[in-house]
Amino acid sequence: MRFWTIAACVALAAGAAHAEAPPSGLHMVGPGLYVRDLAAERAWFESRLGLSVVKTYPTTGGPDAGKPYEYVMSFGDGPDRAVLVLTTTTRRPPGPNDFVRVILVAPDAKGLAAKLGAQGVETHEVVPDVAYFLIDPEGNKVELYTPPKP
Repeated sequence: MRFWTIAACVALAAGAAHAEAPPSGLHMVGPGLYVRDLAAERAWFESRLGLSVVKTYPTTGGPDAGKPYEYVMSFGDGPDRAVLVLTTTTRRPPGPNDFVRVILVAPDAKGLAAKLGAQGVETHEVVPDVAYFLIDPEGNKVELYTPPKP
C-alpha cells in the first residue's frame, strides 16, 4: 500500500498561481535533510513511514571511505517518484532543520497518526481528519495530509 507521495509545499491554498511555467522537464521530487545521526534517521523513516533506500552514496577517501553519507529514500520506483534525501553532517547544530516540514499525502492521515501515536511517535492534530504532524527523532516535523473531499 504505497499511496503516499512526498511534496515540498509552499502553499496549500486553492488558487495559488504561478507567474510562469517551470522550465521543461523540471519537477519537484522532495526535500533533503541534513541529519546528525544518519542511521537513526534512516531507521525511523523506514520503520515508521515505510520509505526504503533507493540509492546510497558512500564517502570517498579518508578514514570513513566506503561508509554511507547519504541515503535517497522513496515509496516506489519510476522517473517521477518522490524522494527524501538524508545527508549526514557534523556541521548542523542539534535540533530540527530550518524548514517547515515534509508533507506526506496519505489516504487516511488520521488513522495513520493514531497508529503511529500508539507506537510512541509524537503526533499533533493540525486540521481534524486532514493534517497531522509527527515529530522525527531530531525534532523535524513530518505532516500526514489527506486532501479534503470536495
